[in-house]
Amino acid sequence: MDHHVLEHYSKAGVPKGPLNDFLDSKTSPSFRYIRLNPRKNTNETLSSLDSASPVSWLPSSTNFYAIPNRTINVLQPYIDGSLYGMDCSSGAAVAALRLETVNNPVRVLDLCCCPCAKLCMIVDSLEHLSGCEVIGVDISGNRLNVGKKVVRKYLKGAACDVSLYQADGTTFPGPADDISASPSLVFDSRAEAQETNQQERKKMNKSAKSRERKRLAELMSSSPPSPGEKFDFVLIDAECSTDGALNQVKHKIKAGKDTATDSIRDKLLEEESLTSLQLKLLSNGFANLKDGGSLVYSTCSLSENQNENVVRAFLSSHPDAYIANVDFEASTPPPSIPGSLPGTLRFQPTLGPTTQESFSGSGFFLCKITKGRQKSNEKCSAFA
Repeated sequence: MDHHVLEHYSKAGVPKGPLNDFLDSKTSPSFRYIRLNPRKNTNETLSSLDSASPVSWLPSSTNFYAIPNRTINVLQPYIDGSLYGMDCSSGAAVAALRLETVNNPVRVLDLCCCPCAKLCMIVDSLEHLSGCEVIGVDISGNRLNVGKKVVRKYLKGAACDVSLYQADGTTFPGPADDISASPSLVFDSRAEAQETNQQERKKMNKSAKSRERKRLAELMSSSPPSPGEKFDFVLIDAECSTDGALNQVKHKIKAGKDTATDSIRDKLLEEESLTSLQLKLLSNGFANLKDGGSLVYSTCSLSENQNENVVRAFLSSHPDAYIANVDFEASTPPPSIPGSLPGTLRFQPTLGPTTQESFSGSGFFLCKITKGRQKSNEKCSAFA
């Protein structure tokens, strides 16, 4: 492994020996996480799995379970959309928004949404309400093609209205007077429902695709996203060096990709431009947030520059922003450690066998931010 990458992991508290053993497949975690689809028969799904245990440090409504480590894409519940393969540390970013406690219809923005696992969790967390709107934004058309497949697989019949836009997350929704900078609507659950009602199909044919494009164009023309329409909640799982996602690195190495860590090295060497992008994403997400709203900024990086330092820079120029304590209100505390900025959380990657209680999955960082005047009874941390 490149010495820059090794030095980075060592600085982040990941020892060289256990790291190499993990990447060489000498050690593996004892568990993996799954999340159940609430619109399916969850009892039936659980009965088909071996030794599924609920994750005690997250609310039960998140439907996260730990199972013995195994491949899940061959399981029937995965194939039919009854369960998601999703790291619990990653799901913690959505859980931190506490959407299951919301009592009135809300608007939620997922600013870097693909591949849409977190967006699906957002929608699932609002399943108890009707009239909610969830908007996902991503700059990559290829990623959105994947995201649309995930949304179609898991969110059929969901209570929320769901829209996906191809747009720059640093400027979304763009200036109202510049049509050329307008986002491109690539999926809308209302248009999808119309097409499904018109023609149940296994594979979308050319005629159906044409009708879909027409409906999306009509929706964009009648109700384009406006800078004046703010959101109650915003999630920004920002582009990062992905160095905390060690399972992905391991899979690439097992597949014979000798350059598995090259992209991590390159992004770490060009970290200044990456952190500039992250700060722009965080700033624009906050600009889209209503007063009194909540935002979660997260990455799957272990780098302080991409995590706490981005938040520090943001807070220094936003006096109406405060770090809010993350409280999942679950039966046990999360397997996280405090970040270097008070109120932030870090999940260190799990590299070997461990107990379920201490299993955290991939490396992850999250910070919850509120907008507006700080209340005296709130436990928040301003810029430090």
